[in-house]
Amino acid sequence: MIVIIFLTALVLYSIVYSPSLFFNQMLMTLNVWLYHVYPSVFTFYLLAHCLLKSNLLSKISVILHPFFSFEGKKSYELLLVSFLIGNPGASSLVQQEYKENHITKSDAKKLVYLSLFMNPLFLISILGIKLSIWMMIIEWGVCFILNLFLKQKKKEEDILEKNTYHLPIFLNSISNAMQLLIQIAGVMVFINTIKYGITLVLNHLSLNQTFFKILCSLLEVTTGLLDLKTLHLSLPCLYGLMSGLIAFQGFSIFFQTLVVTNELQISFHQLFLIRFLEGILCGSMIYLIFL
Repeated sequence: MIVIIFLTALVLYSIVYSPSLFFNQMLMTLNVWLYHVYPSVFTFYLLAHCLLKSNLLSKISVILHPFFSFEGKKSYELLLVSFLIGNPGASSLVQQEYKENHITKSDAKKLVYLSLFMNPLFLISILGIKLSIWMMIIEWGVCFILNLFLKQKKKEEDILEKNTYHLPIFLNSISNAMQLLIQIAGVMVFINTIKYGITLVLNHLSLNQTFFKILCSLLEVTTGLLDLKTLHLSLPCLYGLMSGLIAFQGFSIFFQTLVVTNELQISFHQLFLIRFLEGILCGSMIYLIFL
């Protein structure tokens, strides 16, 4: 109740302070969503859905078998797909496959915890090619390390599934992609509205320093990364912070993941702890590489 009152007061304060700035902030967030989020999520979500309904991934995902342990073979395909699509799309597909009984609940939860990836197209649009390549390599390394701690019995039982792909399924995947994108846009606007209100309060208290800007960047990854690029930091520090934020994925994607995996009953505290650990590991490794 206290949190709801605080957030409501923050939004009302932002509106009263300057209605035009408040709505401009919302429009700016939607602009970021349109040019940085929409193209990558929509394209790769459809691509991932097509691949999951084909036999191609079952042959490629074999390369992951020696390094990761799951109960079903379909889970290896989903891990590979999560690298292409990133969150929350990857988590959405995991729950969808779980609901269709293609993977077990244990595998589904593990896949959500291991899905620290961000869409490659999104990474390149924000970080550039060189840093994006390093980031993707580090993501797989951290993913493998976490897999060792989340180890489970390796059954690899086949779950019968018809690999047919026809027009109604494709149209349904487009519908799912649009629903996901609208949800992402809504959460981004909400989180950035809160972030804007916090920034106003910090400005009035003369506390809007680098440290608080870094903390605020944790709220939403897309605008957070753009904010970090405006700070006057050394290259290793900047790359380390940006990589850490990408692996942590921000509270916006964090809550979106919980929403799209509601049937899996993911533990809030466990997911937060794992994401925080992923952020620390990725950020530290990138920092040391560019030091």
